[in-house]
Amino acid sequence: MSITVGVYIGKKDRLLRYWYDMLPKGQFSILVKYCIQSYLRGKYFPLDSITDPTAFMEQLQKQIKLAPTQRNVTFSSEDGSLYQWVMELENGYRSEEIKNILKETVQQTLMSVPQTSLPTNGMRQATTDPVRDFSGVRTHEVSQWKDSFAGREETAATTGQGNTREIEHQQILNQLG
Repeated sequence: MSITVGVYIGKKDRLLRYWYDMLPKGQFSILVKYCIQSYLRGKYFPLDSITDPTAFMEQLQKQIKLAPTQRNVTFSSEDGSLYQWVMELENGYRSEEIKNILKETVQQTLMSVPQTSLPTNGMRQATTDPVRDFSGVRTHEVSQWKDSFAGREETAATTGQGNTREIEHQQILNQLG
């Protein structure tokens, strides 16, 4: 069984729209899952390891009008706790919850000096490590995320297959362990 959530990124979602526009093709779905997984663990996924914060801020300052877009993210029972979290959300509010997590992650990792904790109820206290070590992300974990993305792009380039949904799904399952 699976749930597909349509994440609509409209003109009022300027931060997300500019961030989405800078992502490598086919990476939105997997990054959404990484961001949610990290957030549920009281951390921010280090988007600055994927997207250059300086280039992102330059894109924001240009204020180019980008067309709204909708991207689907599919969660299956194989996604474990992510799937459970999505199932517990009220239908009709799933996209909003996902966008809130993404906006906060973009703000904390691409736009500002790291905060010391997540502003949510009951989350653990965090450190101020410069690699966004919000309550426990270790440097080697960040390296694994970076290696995962680099490996995926390298595989796509050498095989000519690109990032298919099946490959993406398997890689996130491997990452979430």
